Formats: sequence, structure tokens, C-alpha cells
Amino acid sequence: MALFGDNKEPFSYEVVHEGEENVLIINLEDYPHIPSLEDDPVCMAKTCNIMIETTNVTKLVYTQKRNYEYDYEQTAMIREIASLYNTLAKRKDIMSYQSILVKQSCARYANR
Repeated sequence: MALFGDNKEPFSYEVVHEGEENVLIINLEDYPHIPSLEDDPVCMAKTCNIMIETTNVTKLVYTQKRNYEYDYEQTAMIREIASLYNTLAKRKDIMSYQSILVKQSCARYANR
């Protein structure tokens, strides 16, 4: 079985079950930067979008010239960030300009 099949595009992914773990493997062979959640905002954003689509991922692996692995605790933090992002994106009423203006203490900062 070939990993990723014929899809070799950056950020193509598969979820592989290894015993008790669900490993999210993201292909970054043709990605021009070193995959890093901490230093690459594109990598962070795309990974969060993938984490929203997949469920119960316990380990994250980027494949490039070498594998970059994130363990269970790090993956759980990324899952929480993705979940928060998803919630805020769905609840536009929380982050809208009008919701800021409702509170008089915040309105003076919004009118600048």
C-alpha cells in the first residue's frame, strides 16, 4: 500500500491506525519550507483545517525529507486550537463589529 496513493500535493493527508493511536500523516514532500507549527503560519492554518475534518487523532506526523512528529500532548493542544478556531468562525456574533459596539466600555476603542 502506497502512502497517499497518487496524491502527492502538499497537505494531502491520511489517518493511519497504529494500535491504540490514530496517526495523522501529512505529506509535505514538495512543500518549500520546513514543516513547523511554531514557525510557519501556513502550516499551522492548514493543519488546523485538517484537524477540524478528522476526528480522534492522537499523533501528528509531517513527512518531508525526514518525519517531524508531534506526540499526544502536542497534538491535543493543536486539536484544541482547531476546535476554538472552528467555534469562533461559526459564531460570527461573538467577534462582529456590532457586538463590540454593544458594550459601551469597548465602543470607544472601536470608533478610532
